[in-house]
Amino acid sequence: FMMKSRQMELLIYLLKYRKTTQRDLADYFGVSTKTIGRDLDALSIMGIPIYCKQGVGGGVCLDENYKFNTSFF
Repeated sequence: FMMKSRQMELLIYLLKYRKTTQRDLADYFGVSTKTIGRDLDALSIMGIPIYCKQGVGGGVCLDENYKFNTSFF
């Protein structure tokens, strides 16, 4: 898989904030929530530990123990 620029920016955003919502990400990047969902799926396939929780207190989360691996480059 090749990481797209927006996916890289999305990963950097999640590294900074660790938790958000698909709606907030869609608004931030100016795309649809479906596009964000596809980007999150692509990052997950690449082995980045992203998970989504539904309900109150839920959202898009990056595993708190995840450290960015420079071997992506």
